[in-house]
Amino acid sequence: MTGHILGFSAIFIPKLEHRLSTFEIAAIASAPSLAQIVGALFGAIASGALGRKKSIEIFALSVCLGWALIGFSEGHVIAIVIGRAFTGFGIMTSAVQVYLSEISSPAHRGVFGASGPIAVSAGLLLVYIEGAWLFFDWRWICLFNGIVSAFVSSTTMVILPESPIWLETRGEFQRAMKSRHWLGLESEDKGQVKPHCNMLEELRKTETLKPLAIVLGLFSLVQLSGFNAILSFAVNLCKDGLELEDANGPAVAIGSPTD
Repeated sequence: MTGHILGFSAIFIPKLEHRLSTFEIAAIASAPSLAQIVGALFGAIASGALGRKKSIEIFALSVCLGWALIGFSEGHVIAIVIGRAFTGFGIMTSAVQVYLSEISSPAHRGVFGASGPIAVSAGLLLVYIEGAWLFFDWRWICLFNGIVSAFVSSTTMVILPESPIWLETRGEFQRAMKSRHWLGLESEDKGQVKPHCNMLEELRKTETLKPLAIVLGLFSLVQLSGFNAILSFAVNLCKDGLELEDANGPAVAIGSPTD
């Protein structure tokens, strides 16, 4: 879902730019990124108060609602920007990565952790392909992405249990035991997680500060490099920079190795 949302403006804006102002184009492209800030803050609070599973369901609903607003906007800029904000609010939430780490065994935790960037790249590539060859109308892209988002979120989150670690922190040990049994974590993961910890104390530790500083530095460099601008305007960049009439093919090439 994340790759679809980040790359959608690249195939959407060229179809309507003839009647959009510079400010409207910027608003459509940047709405998801700005909404991510609110979504990240809400995700941290909601995943602790409501649980990982419910938080993810709320974010998935926001994404589906956003795609519906864009698809039925009939080209009205305000509706499109609001829809893009809803989709941005629902992506890149920490609740997903926390949930994946808490329901997976230590042996598979690294694989699940690396699945996020891979999924983003796959989503970017797919949305560029949709814009280039599969759909001639951007409304069909919204409909397709909305249906896929709704189907995937509804089927997976209904089947999967709540995080056993979160349940243990709430004192629901019986449900946590059932969740561990369903996930097959009784023997592998039991006793390895600390349900309660002081966050400030953890942040003061050298073994926490070093990787945190490295991650923040890498993320800062990525943002300063214009990463989001390239994703949002890939088709326009190829069209204007390379002076191509059909820039969808080169845009697909940009989307394939992004992450």
